[in-house]
Amino acid sequence: MLKNINFSSLINSVSYWLCFQEKIGRKFMINESSLKYPIADFFTNHHFPVDNIELEFNHPIFKKRSIDIVLKEKNELKIVFELKIASYSTSQKKEKKRIFNDLMRLYVLTNKDNIKTYFIISGYYEDFLTYFRSIENRKELAQSNSLDDNIKEPSGFYTKWFSFKKEEETIIDIEKEKEVEYRTVYDNFYKEYKIKKDVDFTEKLPQKITTKCVDVSPLSTESPLPYLTAIWEIY
Repeated sequence: MLKNINFSSLINSVSYWLCFQEKIGRKFMINESSLKYPIADFFTNHHFPVDNIELEFNHPIFKKRSIDIVLKEKNELKIVFELKIASYSTSQKKEKKRIFNDLMRLYVLTNKDNIKTYFIISGYYEDFLTYFRSIENRKELAQSNSLDDNIKEPSGFYTKWFSFKKEEETIIDIEKEKEVEYRTVYDNFYKEYKIKKDVDFTEKLPQKITTKCVDVSPLSTESPLPYLTAIWEIY
């Protein structure tokens, strides 16, 4: 049932759902929690039983933490998603830490019962490009009010974590990272995340995390899709 997911259709479903919400005057309701609904709808419309889809599922390893959306088969976790919205805050320290926390929450499940884990981020076209895909320095961010005619190559903080080319992997080398901006994010993880009692799990950062770009919305300066979405597999 879950082996042949059309990820291109999935991210298009999310992007067009966000466009629809804006068109009917619900832009104020768009946040990362709202992304759960088009994803759940996508799977139910592809004949996946609604009873096997759960939102805000209690994380199996970490105390008082939840996973945004999970898909089950025979009451076992099979696929899990963490979700984010790209906005100005995405370029800020607090949100960088939250995104790494998502990656860690996913990574720790990858070796558990063949669970597939995915990170999805969506956002308004300009926000996705300016505050996530190609972050510039703070002064340039503040002055940026329109996109260049030519779409910039990915740059800045998140390019150490994500490729924006389909099927390309990025290896996050946690063990060897010395740059303070990243090192601080990594070293703070277990100051906030605690392991549940009776769970056989060692409180230790992995040496590496791999992200693989599964799909990303096409970019166009001539007729851009108002909202962009991308998805990475985490392992």
